[in-house]
Amino acid sequence: MATQFGLDPKNGKKYNIQLIKMTPDGKSLITESDTIIHQSQGSEANKLYKINGLYCHYFSEVNKEGRVMMMERAKSLYGPWEIRQLNHVNAATDKEPNQGGLMQLPNGDCWFFTHYGTGDWEGRAASLLPVTWVDGWPIVGSVGADGIGNMIWSAKKPIVAKGTPLRMQTDDEFISTRLLSQWEWNCRPRSNKWSLIDRRGFLRLHAFRPIDPQNQKKILLRAGNTITQRSMRTKSNIATVKIDLSGMADGQHAGLTHLSTASYSALGINNKMVNGIWCIPSTTLIRQDQRLMGKRFGCNRPGISTG
Repeated sequence: MATQFGLDPKNGKKYNIQLIKMTPDGKSLITESDTIIHQSQGSEANKLYKINGLYCHYFSEVNKEGRVMMMERAKSLYGPWEIRQLNHVNAATDKEPNQGGLMQLPNGDCWFFTHYGTGDWEGRAASLLPVTWVDGWPIVGSVGADGIGNMIWSAKKPIVAKGTPLRMQTDDEFISTRLLSQWEWNCRPRSNKWSLIDRRGFLRLHAFRPIDPQNQKKILLRAGNTITQRSMRTKSNIATVKIDLSGMADGQHAGLTHLSTASYSALGINNKMVNGIWCIPSTTLIRQDQRLMGKRFGCNRPGISTG
């Protein structure tokens, strides 16, 4: 099951949800079996369940409220389908939770794990939302008088941990031979362009040219060796790094950035003949501010107030 975002020649519409059979070994698609089972404005984020003998197709779509959760169910994968909206959204405050899926605890309680459709500096945050079953439908959030869920911002933890509380992994002295779980690459990494074993206690990043290097617009989003951690939605976030500059060549850049697909800012080094501090405010071009003497550079991303 997948959404085709472009125009489909069969109906001339976008966002068609298609059902495609697979070969018995599950390794390839039988393309001629393609069947459109649903189409609506912005319909995507598909999940398929079988619950109490019914096929339940979860997806999201855009209506006058914003992007909302939907489900349709039927005895057959090809319908006819009964459809229902699972939640209301206030587009100004609720951040449109929709991508995700149902989770069931051993005691039978259900939750919906989602990341939000919109966000600001912290990105599209993830959360758990409680699920109440109403007439066989998984209603997400607080059930309203109309039987549709409303957003809630706090609830009792579904599982209470015993023993030492778990902590978010953030700091890293790079003494392990593998990257720890808090790290993720902004682009697919090249195995020969980074190392944790070349110099113990350091993450070594080798520079290479970004895609379309002459285009300075959003160039950081196209830089290949960018390793990231998610910002936490707390009252402040502070990130501090120490960079050894001795291996940098002329024309190379290195530093610390706070980025999203919408915008970014950065602080670091632009090695042009003489080392100089560079700054990228928002999505504009690089601006050199002052010279830097020495082989090591410490850089700090100050705290951000959430208001």
